[in-house]
Amino acid sequence: MSTGKANSNGSAAKPSGKAAAKPKATTAAAKPASKRAAGKGSQQGSQPPQPSRGARIWRRFYRTVLMVLTFLCALGLAIASFGGHGHPSVYPGACVMVMLFPGWLLAMIVMTVLDAIWCRKALVVCFLAFAGCIHAILDFTPLNVGKVEVAEGTPTFTLLSFNVQNFSSRSGEYPNGCNPAISHILAVDADVVCLQEAPSLAYSNWGRVEFEDRQIDSLYQRYPYIIVNSDQMMFLSKYPTEAIHTGSASRYNRIALARINVEGRLITLVNVHLQSYLLTKADKQLYQDITSRENDTIGMREGMGMVRAQLLRKIQRAAERRAGDAERMMNYISRFGGPNVIVTGDFNDVPGCYTLHRLADARMRQVYPEVCFGPAITYYVDKFYFRIDHVLYRGCLKPLDMDIGGSHASDHLPLLTTFALTE
Repeated sequence: MSTGKANSNGSAAKPSGKAAAKPKATTAAAKPASKRAAGKGSQQGSQPPQPSRGARIWRRFYRTVLMVLTFLCALGLAIASFGGHGHPSVYPGACVMVMLFPGWLLAMIVMTVLDAIWCRKALVVCFLAFAGCIHAILDFTPLNVGKVEVAEGTPTFTLLSFNVQNFSSRSGEYPNGCNPAISHILAVDADVVCLQEAPSLAYSNWGRVEFEDRQIDSLYQRYPYIIVNSDQMMFLSKYPTEAIHTGSASRYNRIALARINVEGRLITLVNVHLQSYLLTKADKQLYQDITSRENDTIGMREGMGMVRAQLLRKIQRAAERRAGDAERMMNYISRFGGPNVIVTGDFNDVPGCYTLHRLADARMRQVYPEVCFGPAITYYVDKFYFRIDHVLYRGCLKPLDMDIGGSHASDHLPLLTTFALTE
């Protein structure tokens, strides 16, 4: 009896034990779930708050604006880079875009920085713009480092190109009675000198120009070959030189040719002073007034209208005349040039212009992009800061160096180029 009772008690205890175990299992299973819930809650608490609808609209707006501005700057840079390939009369206004190339390049750089911060998708457009315009960019601001080397014993000579502005002194000063432009020519002592706006040296002390007799004597002693024409284009050379008579002249466009013999090699020199921008003193004063105004929106708007009416039309007409100059030069180079040619002087036009592209068709190469570093200017008066003086070459010549500046006697800076004879 007692055993059966014990069994019954035991059997009765077993169910109670199982029932007690089930809640423990449920509690144990609930612990991981509670941990996951707690972890999920902590993750949600660590996430940054979502921007408001207004903030998203504003972000989308300024990104769209940056993308549109990037496209416009890329288009402007492309037109400024390739606008010089077309004839100015066929593509009016392209010459102005070419003049504004530095501004478009700067705008493109600024947009690239802004896109890198706020609109990285637009960087693709920036990259394509720079890649497509790289040739024009390097023409404007080359990145040559170091000096060009040639074999020892290679003959070299120096060429000075200088618009002397009628041998006047911009400062009005003549130190010790000496003409500053001639003083610079004598100090540089180049082998060949090509001058523009250079009246005959025989006109001593005329008008506002002063010549010192000893300076003139020094020029004649140093340069036995001196050629000057009625268009105020002058050659001075230490090498045998003869003038080339083209049989044509123009009071607007000055192109003079001569042939020099350097170490037994004949080189044709084309000394140019092409059509200026036809701007009067009043036009230049207007330009200065416009560029000097600050925080005057109404005045700026009115001034820009005047600029479009008075200045741009003259710039366009001058570009068309220089296009005619380019065709004349191409004709002269074809008739008189020969294999070795140097074209130098005051082009009155910027890198990338139509004239330089036409000369490239005659296998003429620019010196500045091949040997210099960074941008430069050769004209610096009336707030017009441009590189409008150039030197081009072809044949048995290799440019080694170009130095810009050294004299502020004129409104142009002189160019001193060193050439090596390669053949």
